[in-house]
Amino acid sequence: MTAEAAYALAKLYYAGRKHGHTLYALSAYRSYSTQKSLYTYYVNTRGGAYASKYVARPGHSEHQTGLAVDMTSQRIRLGLYEAFDRSPEGKWMLQNAHLYGFIVRYPKGKEKITKYNYEPWHLRYVGVTEATMMKQKNWAFEEWWSRR
Repeated sequence: MTAEAAYALAKLYYAGRKHGHTLYALSAYRSYSTQKSLYTYYVNTRGGAYASKYVARPGHSEHQTGLAVDMTSQRIRLGLYEAFDRSPEGKWMLQNAHLYGFIVRYPKGKEKITKYNYEPWHLRYVGVTEATMMKQKNWAFEEWWSRR
């Protein structure tokens, strides 16, 4: 991750620990070749339609920017599941990520805007001011971007 995003993630992690929640970063920066392998795997095993809703094409992934991270917890067996938003760790993260500059990049109810399915585990670093504004206005990244 970029230094600024990694520092913010560390602050988020330690704040969660203070509140009794242990979060795990499952995936952060990905190279082009790693993203290509991941996308190809999903296309080959689940089909192109599925892959296009859950995995970015190589060269289009936020993970390649160093600003995105997929978070999880032991309670959901360190996986990436929608149920994360119902776990104590996920609930805490979703309520507090903006305080550390992160947004849920693919929020529930915004699938038509983001073109991806809901992913409560996928955080994107945008800075505290921007993340707080987006949370207060219930905006997806695209909605914020179009109003800049």
